[in-house]
Amino acid sequence: MVNFVALRASLIPANNRNVDPGSQTVLNFILQNSGTASDNFVVSQSNNSAPTDYWVTSYPSSNPITVAAGDTEAIQVNVDVPGDAANGDSVLVTVSVQSQVAGYVLDATTMVMAGGSYSSEIFQNHSHQDGENFANLTPGTDRTLEYTLKNTGTVPAQYQIDVGATEAVPFWNIHSPVTITDVLLPGETRAIPVTISTPSLEMPLDPSWKVSSIEQVNLIVQAIPMEGGS
Repeated sequence: MVNFVALRASLIPANNRNVDPGSQTVLNFILQNSGTASDNFVVSQSNNSAPTDYWVTSYPSSNPITVAAGDTEAIQVNVDVPGDAANGDSVLVTVSVQSQVAGYVLDATTMVMAGGSYSSEIFQNHSHQDGENFANLTPGTDRTLEYTLKNTGTVPAQYQIDVGATEAVPFWNIHSPVTITDVLLPGETRAIPVTISTPSLEMPLDPSWKVSSIEQVNLIVQAIPMEGGS
């Protein structure tokens, strides 16, 4: 009887990221052995940082790593962004692994860029029985919904707030008194109230008014940083 062994693996790159100058980050590359037998892998790391201004040291271990069938192994690479790096400076970090049994080579590359990242999240909870993303409206009666904006970036940011609907609702008025926020530090939050005004019920019912009990309208609340993109 002959037993066949499948030797295969995959290498998942770490997420690209922005890092403040003078800070450090750890890149986690994930090596997954999807074969049917254990395998040993030789790991190497390369990057394109300038010879006189290294951002990345070499992979710390020269010993092969053993990954059992079906298991994963994290390959960590430390990146130190120089304190004098300009916003937009970047480095590409490539991790290569070679199977000692089968000989194949896998490569994965991640980019690290100097400079703060601009990002945000908007949360809502309207205490509706169908879930936090639902709210009831009474035709002809204004309803104010509360949203929470959080600065999830790494730098202070000011946001432009846009509100509306994802479809045409010509007889609705969707408004927020907050059109531009003050400056939010990383991790800070601000309340964003949104008031929806709808027309009153009249008979015969005009379907374009979108006020019948079976109608659902999706609202959109968008926060765009005043710097750094959207």
